[in-house]
Amino acid sequence: MAARLRRSILKNLAWALGYNAIALSLAVAGMLQPVIAAGLMAGSSLLVVMRSLRANRESNTAEARRDPGAGSLFFSGLEK
Repeated sequence: MAARLRRSILKNLAWALGYNAIALSLAVAGMLQPVIAAGLMAGSSLLVVMRSLRANRESNTAEARRDPGAGSLFFSGLEK
């Protein structure tokens, strides 16, 4: 699981760096309006956040499969 999360982090980093390199080049060349660049930057940030949340959700789901009662505070003492 750690390898999968590391891969996700590296993909997010590559996406952000690639986007910034391309968008910055286009903006400097005058081929991209600043307002559009700002909107695309916000979209890029949202994409990175969504990927991180997905990785977190997958991590929690895998943990729940290993120990189904781990997150339950209400029912934790009732089995005894």
